[in-house]
Amino acid sequence: MAQRVNVTISPHVFPRRRILFWVIILAAGWMLWSRFAEIDKLLQTLRQGQPGWILCAFVMQIIYQVIFAAVYWSAFDAVNVRSRLRDLIPLTFASIFVNSTVASGGAAGTVLFVDDARRRGESAPRATAGTVLVMAADYTAFAILLTTGLIVLIRGRDLTKLEGLSALVMYLLILGVFALLSAGLWTPGMLRRVLEAVQKAGVWVGHLLRRPSLFAADWAERSAADFTSAAVMMRQQPWRLLRTVLIALAAHLADLSSLYLLFWAFHQPVSLSTVIVLYAMTILFWIVSPTPNGIGVVETVMPVIYASVGLSLETGTIINLSFRGVTFWLPLLIGFFFIRRLRLLQNEISA
Repeated sequence: MAQRVNVTISPHVFPRRRILFWVIILAAGWMLWSRFAEIDKLLQTLRQGQPGWILCAFVMQIIYQVIFAAVYWSAFDAVNVRSRLRDLIPLTFASIFVNSTVASGGAAGTVLFVDDARRRGESAPRATAGTVLVMAADYTAFAILLTTGLIVLIRGRDLTKLEGLSALVMYLLILGVFALLSAGLWTPGMLRRVLEAVQKAGVWVGHLLRRPSLFAADWAERSAADFTSAAVMMRQQPWRLLRTVLIALAAHLADLSSLYLLFWAFHQPVSLSTVIVLYAMTILFWIVSPTPNGIGVVETVMPVIYASVGLSLETGTIINLSFRGVTFWLPLLIGFFFIRRLRLLQNEISA
């Protein structure tokens, strides 16, 4: 039986973690203050809907987050990293909070999972490979829904240039992830050289922006190792990867159900195919947006897309704003309450 070893953080490290915590809190406070008008408008909009259906949409969103935590569990299991779903759920919400308040391209949330695995005595490189599998599974599952939505738009001749171009960027992103995984499996040396070239270009851009620390010195080497490890695990245990993709698809379907329930909440009849299109486009612009979690972009673009599928601009604005509140602000609020439970911010750690 493994023994529990009490590890005491150095007194010099603890203040830094307290500072990190307060930096995150201040960043969250700034975001809330700067988006106060949007939050106030959201609350006014939700008051117009039926409370029962809105509550169901909230519940379905929490179910979505729980299922997405299961995606991490499945991916970690595929790379032989032990984890428990009940421990990953708080991490999932906390990662949403961190990703929304720290400009890191989503990397900050990933670090939480890797750091938690390391503190439990698991392999950090394998945990990192697990997060790569999560990304691959999530993008694959979303690609299924995105393709379905594009087919509906093309058949109805409603596909706009903006939607087509954004979808193309998403497909290229997905292909890029799997190209890196394939290179990690078959030509790891070439992958490392490609990433080294990316790192050099990033360092050059960083110097222009007076931010020379955009990339760590060993970024290319570590990233190549992560993709190689993930690719090897995928080849050795493909059924576990398939399981992870199916769980990710179930998560997206739960998220889509939240959107469908909001149409009921505001007495707006809509077909399932239309909901798939609107959901796919919302998540698409959320992912390819240059702002964290699509803040500002989704709110601007999506009402126009709602109108393109036959809904009024007013309906598009109401439903889109409500869905944004359910999928962004609700998990963000829950993540705020979980953030202090992170081992990363605690004084003493038991491993």
